[in-house]
Amino acid sequence: MSILINWITQIIIFLLIIMIVEMLLPQTTMKKYVHVVLSMLFLLLFLQPLFQLFQLDIEKEIQEAFAQFDAVENGNQLENQIELKKKEIQASQDAYVVEELVVQMKNQVKEELNQRYGVEITDIKFKFKEDRNPNMENLLKVNVYLSKSSDYRQGEIKDVVIGTKQKVEESSEFSNAELKRVTTYLNQMWELEEDLLSVVWEGVT
Repeated sequence: MSILINWITQIIIFLLIIMIVEMLLPQTTMKKYVHVVLSMLFLLLFLQPLFQLFQLDIEKEIQEAFAQFDAVENGNQLENQIELKKKEIQASQDAYVVEELVVQMKNQVKEELNQRYGVEITDIKFKFKEDRNPNMENLLKVNVYLSKSSDYRQGEIKDVVIGTKQKVEESSEFSNAELKRVTTYLNQMWELEEDLLSVVWEGVT
């Protein structure tokens, strides 16, 4: 409010000065020049609030704009780094979960497979609907790889694969019936649906 009062006061005073000057100056060419100059000064005085309103420090504004841009860029980079780290941690945790699951499943059937069937599990591989969420609800397939146990070696055996329909190639030492019994046993012990389990016979280790 005080700024507005000062501005109006300055205009009134300046108008009075203009009136006095024009009254004192004689009718000459110089009076015309003085009139033009005073008019310009009055115009500048009248527009002074607008000049103050839009007066900007260009260099400062540019620096602030670059600072904001850098802050956004740094924020995006930090966010990307955090997201990447989260994915790495999640992948590491998922791999650990799968590894532990394989160990537990092997130990659960190891003794029975060795004593009853003379075989052992060399590897178990899982296929999930979502690679980042390895749990039984997302399980699509369990591939189990079998071979003769280390203390049960009897020559070479042809590879046999049993899938959802349990189609098995003839094996000279591990028959279709034996492999089907192993598959049924694993399904029962692990409580898996038949179409989820695929058993691959690798022969002698």
